[in-house]
Amino acid sequence: AVPTLALPFVDNFEFGLSPEWDVLLGEPFIKDGRLGSGTDSMRLSLNLYQTDCTLEFDREGYGQTIWQFTPNLRFVIEGPYSGAYNRWEVRREQEWTVQSEVLGFVQDGGYQFVILDNVYSIYLNGEQLSQIVYGQATPSPLLLTINRGYASDEPFVDNVEVRCP
Repeated sequence: AVPTLALPFVDNFEFGLSPEWDVLLGEPFIKDGRLGSGTDSMRLSLNLYQTDCTLEFDREGYGQTIWQFTPNLRFVIEGPYSGAYNRWEVRREQEWTVQSEVLGFVQDGGYQFVILDNVYSIYLNGEQLSQIVYGQATPSPLLLTINRGYASDEPFVDNVEVRCP
């Protein structure tokens, strides 16, 4: 059996990457106590395996940040640049497709995902951006992908906290 993540989990990256993260792709890059990617793309995993939990983190910069909650559901944070938008994506026949766009200027700030059974809500700086009901609750690892922006070492993620009620 895979050991599950001890909760609450907090990583502020002040002393590097916490050992609970598994590096699946690329190289983590810590700069000024924030997590970025040392390669064009990086993917990390936390052995969460919980269906009811809250994920909080701060995000800043250009590039793409993706949180994958189940094998078939993820949230993509783009930009900020012209035409960028946040979106829920689902995997169908091995291809990721847009399920629901969350329009508006993409902002840096404090994000919060609240997951209750199969209801996924996202908040930015305390304001609800979106909610989606998807499939059945599937305990899965929590995956974080960071794809760097053009000619940049951004985006950065900081103050990651996972807790369950």
